[in-house]
Amino acid sequence: MDTFPEMPPPWMKVTGNGVVLNIRVQPRSSKNKLGLSTDGQLKAWVQAPPVDSAANSAMLDLLAQSLQIPRKWITLEHGQTSRSKSFRIQNLPPEDILERMGKMWAD
Repeated sequence: MDTFPEMPPPWMKVTGNGVVLNIRVQPRSSKNKLGLSTDGQLKAWVQAPPVDSAANSAMLDLLAQSLQIPRKWITLEHGQTSRSKSFRIQNLPPEDILERMGKMWAD
């Protein structure tokens, strides 16, 4: 995806206290990465297994690394035991999130 629309994508919700990203997580993957699924939803692949919150922890690390922000700016809002998860990003405007993801996907 080279450019982002002016409206937030369907997997992003801008709220009064941050931005919520809805992500479908695939644990036990061969590598850690963020991308878009074939239906345009945000998807993450993490190497960690879905036991003892390992995949959730790996997701927090992946988001922090991908967005180049401290991990403490990210919280898991929903989906502790589900593959469909919602993460709240604080202190980073939605435009910056989209720009950083766009750069990441262009590489």
